[in-house]
Amino acid sequence: MYLEDEKLLDITNKNKKNILVALENINYISNDPNIKVTYIKILNNLLKFHKAIENYFYSKKPGYNTVFQKRIDDNDDSEYLFSKIKSELKSNFNDEGFNSLYSEKFFEVIDAVENNILELFKDEKEYDFNNYLINLINEKKLDEFIWLNTIYNIYKNNQSIKDIVNDYRTFTSIEFSDLYQMYLFVTDYNINELLLKDESKIITNEYLTNINNFFDYMYNLVDDMKNFVAKENKKEILSFNSKLDTYTNVATPNKDEFIKITNKLFTVMKDLYQNDNTKLLLNNVYPVLVKSFYAPLKNDDKIKYDFNDDFIFALEYLQIIIEVMSEDNGN
Repeated sequence: MYLEDEKLLDITNKNKKNILVALENINYISNDPNIKVTYIKILNNLLKFHKAIENYFYSKKPGYNTVFQKRIDDNDDSEYLFSKIKSELKSNFNDEGFNSLYSEKFFEVIDAVENNILELFKDEKEYDFNNYLINLINEKKLDEFIWLNTIYNIYKNNQSIKDIVNDYRTFTSIEFSDLYQMYLFVTDYNINELLLKDESKIITNEYLTNINNFFDYMYNLVDDMKNFVAKENKKEILSFNSKLDTYTNVATPNKDEFIKITNKLFTVMKDLYQNDNTKLLLNNVYPVLVKSFYAPLKNDDKIKYDFNDDFIFALEYLQIIIEVMSEDNGN
């Protein structure tokens, strides 16, 4: 960190207070509970981000030790206040209380917080904060690392946390009933008999013919997209097969309807594959290995990830279905 001591701590303290102010207004920014929960999750991690900046700052001080760190933590009640405010929101959380004035105030506070963060990092030419992130990896704190690294890269690239929410909103168009309609079409018309066997360079024939692999994965992915902000205390969801009876009134789609659903799924998965912010927030596409975390990042290099193989399989599975069912193939 290259700011003088007082300025850095003044900024982080001011921002932590503003984050609490933003949280107090969360029920008024939207009538969509998903958007509210998304911002609560992000604000919570943004608060942790500022704590991390301070911890990194103090850890560079001469004589720093665990006793000193405990004293720092004991003198900061921002996380306690965040939990308290969050609890007080619950009684009115599901009410449609959108208020343009409160919403405007919320985003003004967010803008102020983000402008301060950009001030913190504008002279950080060596990106020393990566050393803090690498320590999280070494300590196997992957979830904390993913969030802080995501936020860090957002501000390093002069972006906004609002981009995460906007990205997330584009991935909520898929419904579980869409998957069930696909399932009905695939099973009723034996589409797996047409799935270009021996043509895929990625998917084996066994995978193509085992539709449970695909639909279980897609069901979990859709659930993750819709609920990632509440995953921490969420029990394991049921498999797709155990939920089939939920959609007994859904009819098998015709070919045009099926292609429309499949294209929609493929577009969402393609966007997920290409979007760093959303990739990092979803459980199902968390990296199985962080390739370059043992060395500090330099310049604009980003940490690279290996992707979940099932995600790649699902992408190609969808692409093959589209090819098989398209008019060009005469099917």
